Amino acid sequence: MFCQNCGSKNKQGAKFCSKCGTTLRTSQSQPVKVDKPVVSEVQPQAETKVKTNSELQNEVGTRSEKPHGPKWWMWAVPLILVVAIGGGFFIYKNNQSTTQPLSSSVADKSSSSSSYSAPSKASKKSTIDFPKSTIQGTIDDAFGDMKGETSVYVSPTDSTEEVVSNSKAQRAASNIKLFILITAYQQVNEVKLNLNDKYTLKDSDKVDGTGEIRNMSSGSEISMQDLLEDMMEDSDNTAANIVIRQLGGMDKVNAQIKKIGAKDTKLERMLMDTDALKDGKDNYTSVADLGMVLKKIYNHQMVSTKYDNAMLDILKKNNNHTKLPHDLPEEATVYNKTGEFDDYGVENDAAIFGNNKGSFVIVVMSQDGSRDEQIKKMNSFGSVMYDGLLG
Repeated sequence: MFCQNCGSKNKQGAKFCSKCGTTLRTSQSQPVKVDKPVVSEVQPQAETKVKTNSELQNEVGTRSEKPHGPKWWMWAVPLILVVAIGGGFFIYKNNQSTTQPLSSSVADKSSSSSSYSAPSKASKKSTIDFPKSTIQGTIDDAFGDMKGETSVYVSPTDSTEEVVSNSKAQRAASNIKLFILITAYQQVNEVKLNLNDKYTLKDSDKVDGTGEIRNMSSGSEISMQDLLEDMMEDSDNTAANIVIRQLGGMDKVNAQIKKIGAKDTKLERMLMDTDALKDGKDNYTSVADLGMVLKKIYNHQMVSTKYDNAMLDILKKNNNHTKLPHDLPEEATVYNKTGEFDDYGVENDAAIFGNNKGSFVIVVMSQDGSRDEQIKKMNSFGSVMYDGLLG
């Protein structure tokens, strides 16, 4: 059952949304649910069989494209519908007046951030049609006139081709949790962390935000596996802070961030640490860093095939599909993590979209903006990119 206000998934029969408190109406149409596998679902390029959660738990205490050419349509100028001859173009759903383009890099190997180093290897072409100049035009028209600061990353999962606009360090909000998750599974792989280990909850652990752990009684025992899932699927801040401490503190997470080459990303404060915020500290990342790590996880190049699949399993069960995936068709496969920080006008979403024709990474970060405008434009942009690349 999904909340008609925020899109969050709730238990069947629930009367109120566990995230925003809105009264649930079962007769309302619900947001598109895209996390259930279907026959045509695209799968990561696994070298070995994807193991189930129970199989992973038994082993180490954890649970976890022959594509067809897309039918592109031409990007239309305001109020003009151009019928494409021979394919290769698409139309953005919410055409805006002519806007100034975002600063961008459109290349097979992009270095759009001053601190982002692109791979040195030769470009690898995607198995899906990826018209970079058309995608850049879509980005400019979608976000060029939007209030605040917005950056965008789009790239096929099987290629070094990418389009990156305005990538630089921005407020990460809950997107920083993706890097905490990676650090945790790296420690599991190194046998430094056991996901079956139990943590005893203390009242001092509890902080504000979404999720249920802050409502649990002091003394409750929670496994590390459950903490990771709550941190990602419900974006639970209490869970995130506990995980950081169990990993050895912020320095351990930052060391892993540096190791994987995420040069715009840094964990400077615990979640909901307002004193640190007042001192000018925050958590940062960029669309280039988020796009890079999602591609590595999807292609089993981050920790290992087993643990990258475990991370994908968690990302696939994320409860927040209110932004980029909101308007996707039911057959779409989605792995994503969002970030929100109302005080700073932050709305982020980092996702992988796929179907039987292929898959691609799509990341949008926006700060100092208006929430309704940001989310509306993300809804449309996610849908247009899915239809254009995989339709």
